[in-house]
Formats: sequence, structure tokens, C-alpha cells
Amino acid sequence: LSRFERQEWPDFLIQTVEQHGWMQVAVISSQETHLPSDPRFLLLSPDAEIPATVQAVVLYYALDHVREPETLLARLPRHLPVLSLNHNAGFYYSWVLLLLGKWEEGIYGLRMRRNLRYFTSRSLLRMFGAQGYQVGSALKHVSRFTPNPTVLKLLALVGKPVDLDI
Repeated sequence: LSRFERQEWPDFLIQTVEQHGWMQVAVISSQETHLPSDPRFLLLSPDAEIPATVQAVVLYYALDHVREPETLLARLPRHLPVLSLNHNAGFYYSWVLLLLGKWEEGIYGLRMRRNLRYFTSRSLLRMFGAQGYQVGSALKHVSRFTPNPTVLKLLALVGKPVDLDI
């Protein structure tokens, strides 16, 4: 797992819960969440009903793991804030792997075997908008590593695709 998944995302989520004073947050996921044990987090499968006591919903890679993420979004209670953690198919490393023919399924990350849908930042925002959600903010995980200049040259050969995030 990346440092982001082990530490940064759980820290961000706990801070957000504390800032808003949420007492119960539904965490929808079909995988292990790596969140600390916290009574405020109610772990639910993507097909579970959201209890009335929940004050917010976290989609923990849930949209990546269902065939029809639009259906999952459509059945969420509209009065609740939604936080969504998703893999970004527009991240430069994914593009490089595809260009080099090295896309291999893995256990974690974008290439996880259970991923049924892939999103770029733009396509994810478009899907939320199409479902009637107002997006308050979108936070992108920024890699701590600068791409190798050779990688940047390779990407320059194909031009800068609209959804590429470096």
C-alpha cells in the first residue's frame, strides 16, 4: 500500500469527520479499508442500506468496484455529504505503463483485479454532476516523486492528453 492509503487518506478522513462533528459515517467499500478502528465509521457493502443515523457517506473505492457506479450514486441519500476516494486513471504512471505495454493486474492500486470501472479526474466529476451532485471540492493526491525526464519525453510524443495528471 502507498503512504497515501496507509496514512494520508485516513488522517484526512478523521480530520474531516472531527471538523464537521459527524458522529456516524457510512464507509461503503468492497475491500479492506485500512482505516483505524473508530466507532464513528460504519463499514457497509455497496449494496447495503444507509441507516438513518448516518451523517455522511464515504465511498472507499466503491465506485471503482461496481459495474454501474451511477446506480450506486443514485441510491445514496441526497441530503448527506459524500466523500469519494477513487483511483485516478489519468495519473501519468498509468499512461506510461499502458504506452510501454506493462499494464499488469495487481492486488492494490489502479490495476487491482477487482476494478470494474476506471475514472480520470474529469470523468469522475462529470459522473457526479450528471447524478445531480454539487462538487464542493476535488483533492488530487500529488506524487512526491518527480517523473523521470525520459518518461516526460515519452509522454510528449503522444501529446498532452486532456486527462493526464502529472
